[in-house]
Amino acid sequence: MINIITIVNCVKSEGLLLLFFISKNQMKEGIKLMKKEKGITLIALAITIVVLLILAGVTISGITGENGIIGNAKEAKKQSEIGAEKEIIDVSVVQAIGDNKRGNLEKIEYENRLKKNSKKELTNVFEDGEFLITEFVNKNRFYQVDKEGNVEGPIEKIEDEFAGDITKGGSCDGTQEKPYEINCIEDLVVFSIMSNGGNTSLGITADNFNNKYVVLNRTLDFNSIFSYNDSKSTKYGDLNTNGIVEDIKTELTNKAEGCIGFMPVNNFPNGIFDGKNNMVKNIYQNSNEKSDIAPFINAKEIKNLSISGTIINKYWHAAGICTNAAGTCNNIYNCNNYANVIGYNMVGGILAIQRNEGNIRKCANYGNIIIVGNAYQYTGCGGIVGTINVGTNKFINIEECLNKGDVTTLKNIGNLGGITGCVSNGGIVNLNKNINYGKSKGGIIGKEQQSGEIIVTNCANYGECENGIVNDYSGAGWNSILKLDIKNCYNLGKVSNSGIIGSQGTVCKEIELNIENCYNAGMSNKPIIGKIFTNVNTNTITNIKNCYYDKSKSTLPGEYTTGITAMNETEMKNNQTFIDILNNNIGVNTEWRRWKVGENGYPTFE
Repeated sequence: MINIITIVNCVKSEGLLLLFFISKNQMKEGIKLMKKEKGITLIALAITIVVLLILAGVTISGITGENGIIGNAKEAKKQSEIGAEKEIIDVSVVQAIGDNKRGNLEKIEYENRLKKNSKKELTNVFEDGEFLITEFVNKNRFYQVDKEGNVEGPIEKIEDEFAGDITKGGSCDGTQEKPYEINCIEDLVVFSIMSNGGNTSLGITADNFNNKYVVLNRTLDFNSIFSYNDSKSTKYGDLNTNGIVEDIKTELTNKAEGCIGFMPVNNFPNGIFDGKNNMVKNIYQNSNEKSDIAPFINAKEIKNLSISGTIINKYWHAAGICTNAAGTCNNIYNCNNYANVIGYNMVGGILAIQRNEGNIRKCANYGNIIIVGNAYQYTGCGGIVGTINVGTNKFINIEECLNKGDVTTLKNIGNLGGITGCVSNGGIVNLNKNINYGKSKGGIIGKEQQSGEIIVTNCANYGECENGIVNDYSGAGWNSILKLDIKNCYNLGKVSNSGIIGSQGTVCKEIELNIENCYNAGMSNKPIIGKIFTNVNTNTITNIKNCYYDKSKSTLPGEYTTGITAMNETEMKNNQTFIDILNNNIGVNTEWRRWKVGENGYPTFE
């Protein structure tokens, strides 16, 4: 007798192929049984029906399943329509630019051409910031066209049932497993309001986000309606504090006098924010009072986030990511700033001031950073960090960071650095594997002052600066003890003074400078060190070892020549012998990077 249970178990455990195999053998037995019994038994009939149902299920699944014939056909049709829509837009853009007297892409000409080219397709064109948005109405698809005619899309329009609720209906509790979610601009606004004391009239409660996790699930653009659930909503009131309630998009993007733009996420000292490699575009912040301004005021950890836009504070600190890292542990990882930042006192592309132990790793600044004034001696303006001001025995690590923005001042402020503007008030600061391409006073550091130890290793400057690695190194009190190590670094930027360090000063009890295995092949006045100042009250220690410079690039040898070797360009450029010298100098210093010939012929790091 044929066992139906065997077939069922076979489906569960061995899959369809084995099912067919067993069914075939058992079907033969069934046929024999039918011949023997001169008819169709009930069990044989049941088996036949089961097999036919399974075969029918497989066929239906192959047709209607997620990857079935119908599904694939629908997706192919959709992609074909998208391709046709983009082609219509491309043709219309070219024609509209040709129709315009100045050769610009303008809404009127583009809309006229689009209607003609789309024929029976119903289209709509409207302006969204700097973009022309094209809507194919019947298909509910949107495309974004910039002033150059570049097309992006189709763009998803946010439809969030829980817009303005970062708990998403209570499904997110801020734990690492269920972090609060930012999916639209409304979520970002509510996150800010919660961190700034809440808003009882809107039913938004305050939260200090202690050890809470928040994630950004998609790139958001303040200038785009597609980043809002409802860009016309006036629910959140006068966000920019200009006394007029307008729609949320206008509130956040209005740059008129008195408009503050997006209010920073403030009370977040022990929170963790993960941008998930997304970007917040076209942020606008403009402080009208003596308070910090940045997307975040403080945080325990910020990672995987990029920012673009404009950030202005003519009264106090400003930064592209966070202003005041004063929590118990401060880590900023894999963050990028594209915003132009203007600030007072402490200004940074990533962080304005570091007050406690922490790590800044794999961060980059592409915006221009400007300082307009200062209130303290330890004022600083840097591509990555404005000022590092920590206590004794605290450790700060800035590693694998990049600056490509210009760091400048509207006043004669000297503490400007491609990576950090000023290091002050004790602690051990480690700068490793950092590169500067922007204009500044010091390629890596603007100034070190007061007590503390700085270790600069495996760093390089390509930017136009006053001094290649460190601008100024001196004390700010006669009892302070300073130490600066510059190891395994190089300068290829055009500098007005010295290739490695501008000066070693006084106004301290002891000041020690150690430079080793560094070279300068950028245009400079002096090759390695500009000037060493001395004072009877200061114990000045200077050690320079295995340093080299291209004598065709430096106009003066400098007042300090011990441990410094002048070389011809041919001895340094595309020369494996020089590479071997630098690598042999590494010795037991395993943390030093090895050298190779760079694209320009001069040594660079492997």
